Amino acid sequence: MELVSAGAEVTARWRSDPEEAFALMHELAADGELAVDEILDEAVDAAVLTGLLALQGPAPRQIRARRPSNLGQ
Repeated sequence: MELVSAGAEVTARWRSDPEEAFALMHELAADGELAVDEILDEAVDAAVLTGLLALQGPAPRQIRARRPSNLGQ
């Protein structure tokens, strides 16, 4: 598994079962290809990005689609 995918997977599992996420992180790091701190860095990045996207709200094209067509008339 590549680093970005590992971080995203740990983040996704953390929400439902932190112990499972912890075990996955150590399993991924056991072969030596990925380090625990790298996986945690990517997991934090994934969590922050998810939070920022949630705070941003609907995309501008979604807002435009909801406007009445006669708004400017």
